[in-house]
Amino acid sequence: MPPRKGKKKADANDPIPPATTSNLNTGDLYARLAQSVVPTDELAAKIQCLDVALAKARIGIGKINILKLENRLTFGVYNDRPEKTTEINKMLTSFESHGIQAFTEVNALPIIIHRSRLSPDQTFDANWNQPETLINVRITDAEEIVLASGQHRVAALKKMYQSYLDEFITYSQHLKQLEDLATHTDMHFEDHAAIQDRMVKVKGHIDHDGEWGVILYDEDVLLADGLELAQHLSRNQSLHVYKETVEEVLVSTLRNLLDEYQRGGEEAMMKALELEFSKPAKEKNSKITRVLKNTRLVMTLVKDVLPMGPHYRHRHEFSVNWLYKAISVTMGMYAIYMSTNVEVFRRLASKDTFPTVAQKTVHMFALF
Repeated sequence: MPPRKGKKKADANDPIPPATTSNLNTGDLYARLAQSVVPTDELAAKIQCLDVALAKARIGIGKINILKLENRLTFGVYNDRPEKTTEINKMLTSFESHGIQAFTEVNALPIIIHRSRLSPDQTFDANWNQPETLINVRITDAEEIVLASGQHRVAALKKMYQSYLDEFITYSQHLKQLEDLATHTDMHFEDHAAIQDRMVKVKGHIDHDGEWGVILYDEDVLLADGLELAQHLSRNQSLHVYKETVEEVLVSTLRNLLDEYQRGGEEAMMKALELEFSKPAKEKNSKITRVLKNTRLVMTLVKDVLPMGPHYRHRHEFSVNWLYKAISVTMGMYAIYMSTNVEVFRRLASKDTFPTVAQKTVHMFALF
């Protein structure tokens, strides 16, 4: 049996000496591991520097009346953000759910303007916590006003204003119909008084809505070193914001479908619905998808229930969970029931005659 080979002895001439035990004891090792390095966040530091520079370009704060302003508002000069109907409808839903918060710093419209265009006798040192201190910004010319962002807020406000105008016209027509009747009952007088009360509120919105808080930035200072500051100002909030509820998503989607229906009929609405299904899976909610897959239900909600007004938004007709559970049980009959109720309300508010039982029966069978 050949002798076992022993370990090779270290040779001073070997290029790589064998591993040896370190003189560093365990305590020193733990001491080295416990040390830390202060982290650096270059992106956050850069954004902070830009925010400091923005503060130097800030003239002050005030307010403008978007609906009565003679100057044209221009967006998209420093970003390529297109105006989207979906975002406008989300903003409208927010207005209805939380009110129009026009005089808060987070919702203020950023205006980029030369100081020379502002009335020289104005000071813009108001406080957001005291909205009554905000003064109307007076501009000395009729040239366009450039805004860094806020186009969807402005579009939503204009859309809501138009809906109030349409509502006021409808009420005026109803009043005229009542006044033209040959005889008047107590119910007619009650209806007349109720419509007048509602018209007063709508007129209040028409006359007073439109004012919005603004932050004024000096164009010369902002653009002194290029477009970087203006582009930074035009960015939306980069941090996470609490997401909208599934009901808000549903109502916003139905609003988009209603817009398409009014623009191009059922065919356009169905194309918009197909586009909704083509969205990436990460943007979808399974319950909302199931609700939108029920074409008869969607048609009823869009054409009949949604136009009834915001007071319907808190009923179970717009509860995603309720619709999701009821679809496979009695949703077909309930969709007909919803349409019938809406039709009754419409006829009660007009001079149209009610259909006979035979006509209604034929209509119901046609739905099936």
